[in-house]
Amino acid sequence: MSLEDIHTAAGRLTCFSVHITERRYFAGEASRDLHGFYLLNLLGSTADSSTRALTTPAGFSIGTVRHRSEELRRKLAEENRKMRERFEAREREWEAGVDRSLLQPEDLEIYEAHKAAVARGHFTYDDPYTGYRVMTRLRHYWRGSCCGNACRHCIYEHDNVAEREKAQRVSNSAFWVDAKDRPDLRRQKTRTKTLREGSSSQPSLQHTTDDEIDDDIDPLLFKH
Repeated sequence: MSLEDIHTAAGRLTCFSVHITERRYFAGEASRDLHGFYLLNLLGSTADSSTRALTTPAGFSIGTVRHRSEELRRKLAEENRKMRERFEAREREWEAGVDRSLLQPEDLEIYEAHKAAVARGHFTYDDPYTGYRVMTRLRHYWRGSCCGNACRHCIYEHDNVAEREKAQRVSNSAFWVDAKDRPDLRRQKTRTKTLREGSSSQPSLQHTTDDEIDDDIDPLLFKH
């Protein structure tokens, strides 16, 4: 056998090997693709029948469960709508009690930022000065009770706030501020209408004691 014949035979063997390798590779890929195709079709063909046939231990069909879920969703949506309407009525009352003459320039900017957030249905807004995330009256209303943190827009007169911390806050007719920053408000005893659900009285949002403010209270504690 000549050297040329050896080279020709080696080339044919290499091409055959590559061809076999390619066939195995593509056959494997095709096999996997075909397997996936049949699996998807199997799942698709059985999905509807499974939905119709599958039942829970209690004997309810998936269709029944889906129907009850839709009923619950509609009921919750209706309850949320009614709650929003009640809140909006309270919000109008609260806004009517705001005395802009008591708001400092910084207070006015915070007031407008909060008002815009509530109008958009937001639970929070960013304080224009500190950048802190602050809960709106809408979020407090949805919560249903005072969280105890002496929040800026609390609508529950800080019911769950400790007396010592409660004495540090006073209403400027729009929201709560640090009493030590507004001694004029402590003297005026500003009164506003509460947003408490079902309340017909007009209790003051200001703590009525004249105790001296402790200087060791962290001023940032009540900035939210």
